[in-house]
Amino acid sequence: MSSLDTRLLQTFQDAAAITTNDTVDIARPAAALYIGTAGNIVLKTMNNTTITFLAVPVGILDISIRRVLSTNTTASGLIALYTTAPDQTKG
Repeated sequence: MSSLDTRLLQTFQDAAAITTNDTVDIARPAAALYIGTAGNIVLKTMNNTTITFLAVPVGILDISIRRVLSTNTTASGLIALYTTAPDQTKG
């Protein structure tokens, strides 16, 4: 099985609703993004690259992210997906 196949079969351990914001990152970097209503998504990757995905369908966008921007994002029902649970030892 290729590494891509393995990545797509992983189980996510946690999730959190995303509030889009042009200047503030989400609380913790996400392994992927669930889209509840199709549309365009403008995001910042872990390398701080801003990219626009056009006409993203409902489902999972398999890219690690640090922020979903408000400007020009038309998709909604966005949920950050995490491969690990949050660190419970930090306040």
